[in-house]
Amino acid sequence: MSDGPRYRVFPRKVDPPEPVPQVASMPLNDWEKKRIEEHIEGLSNLARWLIGVATYGVCILPFQFLAGVAIRHRNQGAAFDFADVVGFVAAVLVAVFVVRLLNRQFRGKKIAEKIAEEEQAKARSTRQSVESSNESRVSLAENEAQTLTYSLMRTYESASTLAGKLPQQLIMASDRLKHADREFGDNAFDPFWDAVENAAKHLATFDSEMKQASRLADDYYKGLNGRSHTFPAFPVNNANLPSPSSVMSEFRRIVRMGQTNFQFANIWTHRRTQKIMIAGFQTLGEAVNNLGSTVENAVFGLQQSVSSDVARLVQEEIKTRDTLDSRMLEQNSMLDNIQRHRKPE
Repeated sequence: MSDGPRYRVFPRKVDPPEPVPQVASMPLNDWEKKRIEEHIEGLSNLARWLIGVATYGVCILPFQFLAGVAIRHRNQGAAFDFADVVGFVAAVLVAVFVVRLLNRQFRGKKIAEKIAEEEQAKARSTRQSVESSNESRVSLAENEAQTLTYSLMRTYESASTLAGKLPQQLIMASDRLKHADREFGDNAFDPFWDAVENAAKHLATFDSEMKQASRLADDYYKGLNGRSHTFPAFPVNNANLPSPSSVMSEFRRIVRMGQTNFQFANIWTHRRTQKIMIAGFQTLGEAVNNLGSTVENAVFGLQQSVSSDVARLVQEEIKTRDTLDSRMLEQNSMLDNIQRHRKPE
């Protein structure tokens, strides 16, 4: 398993989390209650039928007796055959009333239980939704910080590599120019211009790497701007930025020396139109004549990148952080010495 990055960017502070409702239930709105009522039924058909039959059976004989007594009393002792009919109708009406009443009560109880259940479910769902939203914001901030951390680690490592390569390109260009100077003294025409061309290639590589370092610096400072982190200062800065001025002066001197000598200049006339891609130039002549200004612009661009307002701000924050960390280590060391009864070194 590979280790994590040496440095890291800390997640941004997310907005204050939405408070999680600490209630057992949440009231439903009218639409939600209506939806429940539409889907809740009362007694089943079988239960209604059994209750109706039972009520009818209980009521039929008393109602028939009372109806008969009332009819005979009204007609001075005469009995009417329709007393049974009156009792039957009364028993049916009572049975229907009882069934409807019990059905309404039973349905109302089921609706109340279902509403209470849905209110509890709504509270749980709302609580889970709020918790999930809060966790999601934290997770997004952590993922963003992790992605930025790995991106800046690659930027820092690439810049560290370039910081070591930039001086090497100037050293190799200088060596090629010294070789060209010796070849000139030996009247070696082609080897002289070969050495000049090789020096130009190293300077062109220096130019390319300077531009790359400038882009990396912009990305580095932009990524760290306004962030809490443990990253160090950018590896390339004005203090360790190699200056190509002496090498470029020597390059111009060597080229001019060859161009002002008739024999060397004659060779140069044939080689200057040679197709070769150096620093974006199509011919060796274009590269030799314009490489100086190209390199100077690249150096100026990198100086601007490491001296911009954002760069200075980030560098100052890093310096302040490192100072505070150093003081904290000193204080911890002193406290440890006191606790262990040791004299400070």
